[in-house]
Amino acid sequence: MNRSLHRRAAELSRDRNFLIRASLLMVGVSATIALLLSFSAGNSPKTDKFHPVTPSLGVEDPSSLEQLISFFRFREDYFRIHPRLLDCRYLSEPGDEPKKQKAFDELLESLTSQEDVPLIEIWSVGFKPSLRSDSIERLQAADPSLRYRNEFLGDLHYLSDKRKEALEFYLTEVENFPDSLYSRRSVLYISRWTEDHRFQEFLQQPEFLDALRPYELLNTYADLKDFANVARLTLAAEWTRLTSISLIPGLFVAAIWFCILATFWTWTRTRAVAALIAFTLGIVSAGLTLFCAVIQERTFGFVENSSDTPLNQVIYWIAGVGLREETLKLLCFVPIAFWTAKRKSDIEALILAAMVGLGFAFQENIGYFDRGLDDYLPFSRLLKPSVLHFSLTGIAGLYLHRMLAYRMRGWENFLFAFIAVVFAHGFYDAVLTMQLFASYEVLSPIFIALFAYQFFDPLRLQMDQNGLKKRVSPLGIFILGCVALTCIVLIGTSPNQPFNHSLGNFAVSVASMVPLAFAFISRFRDL
Repeated sequence: MNRSLHRRAAELSRDRNFLIRASLLMVGVSATIALLLSFSAGNSPKTDKFHPVTPSLGVEDPSSLEQLISFFRFREDYFRIHPRLLDCRYLSEPGDEPKKQKAFDELLESLTSQEDVPLIEIWSVGFKPSLRSDSIERLQAADPSLRYRNEFLGDLHYLSDKRKEALEFYLTEVENFPDSLYSRRSVLYISRWTEDHRFQEFLQQPEFLDALRPYELLNTYADLKDFANVARLTLAAEWTRLTSISLIPGLFVAAIWFCILATFWTWTRTRAVAALIAFTLGIVSAGLTLFCAVIQERTFGFVENSSDTPLNQVIYWIAGVGLREETLKLLCFVPIAFWTAKRKSDIEALILAAMVGLGFAFQENIGYFDRGLDDYLPFSRLLKPSVLHFSLTGIAGLYLHRMLAYRMRGWENFLFAFIAVVFAHGFYDAVLTMQLFASYEVLSPIFIALFAYQFFDPLRLQMDQNGLKKRVSPLGIFILGCVALTCIVLIGTSPNQPFNHSLGNFAVSVASMVPLAFAFISRFRDL
């Protein structure tokens, strides 16, 4: 029965009519579900006012003072800022934003029954430099035991460049109200950068440690050259990723490419175990990369700086990012390379090296999904960074395997391939980030397609031909996987916005990736 089902799946994966009908059916069903979800959430597709006054503040509950205060402090939609990232360094003086100011005033007026409101009014006026001194005097005259009184004084002193005074007020707020996350984070930030002697004492106290995320503590301990804690927190940070909700889209993206790569060889139990080990080693390489990046940037000061000369910026992306990531991925592939060298199997070397790169991309993707920068990020990460990582590691891994298989003969080919991979990776990142290359960013899909061709062309030559037509087609997996992923994203975004906006964003996102998708289809269509 299983064999017959597998045979049927292999046939359908090569049936163009089935792939088209299945894709259209998934899009139709997901669009219907998205429409229903959008209406049930109260988002009318006909409305032109997508963000009414109150939701534009991100204040889900207008009675929440914390949300209202955070909005005024940072001049951003609250739902776009993770509360565990906020402290006094992000304070923003009011600009020419009459709509947001009006929204703030209206919400403040709706809270007149709460005793904190007079303090908020005094504090908000103090964001204007000409009225700051008067606001400080009025807040100092208020009862010191009131919630927010000392926190607000800390804000106004910080805006006046009186960092040490601000530190004491934030510290008093923490002593009176230990649950004040913003004040705890502000205490750590100011004491660290003013080199206050109490900073390390704060790091010994659980209430302050809990205010920082593992990634922030990584930088802190790297600055202190406490490498044991950097290593410990690297493990904690990587585990945090693997236990976040973003694990789900991360697994979905990785599973699509994992299944595609597996179609190029005859699946056996030994190869299945080797593939899972390689994927796991790729995840490990991501943790090693994080550790090395923190040391490199915080201890040695080798960081990205947009004010550097273009040459220095390119050097950073090639020698700082490309070299670091490709070296560590390849290092994690070395144990497997010795195994494939004994078996003299180029196909196993190519696929298993790619699995290491895919494991790295999987872990990196989760970090990007956690940030929630773009609703349609999973589709982009599927077709671009994931391909970048597994293709480049696959190419370098193949030449490493051949060098080991032939007792170090061909080392010059490996060295050339490795240098080319490092340069390609670094230059690709430079094009995406440097202002000098901004006009060439639209070419990034072409770069990805070139990397993919350099990987899939030798893979096609080496692939197992026995029983090829009995295996599921990589084309079918690619098409149905892409469609399923975009449909899931469409459904997931529909409750937060009107259906016409959600569908429009969906169409634009998919259209932008169509040329790159066809580049992959051209490599899979005859398999």
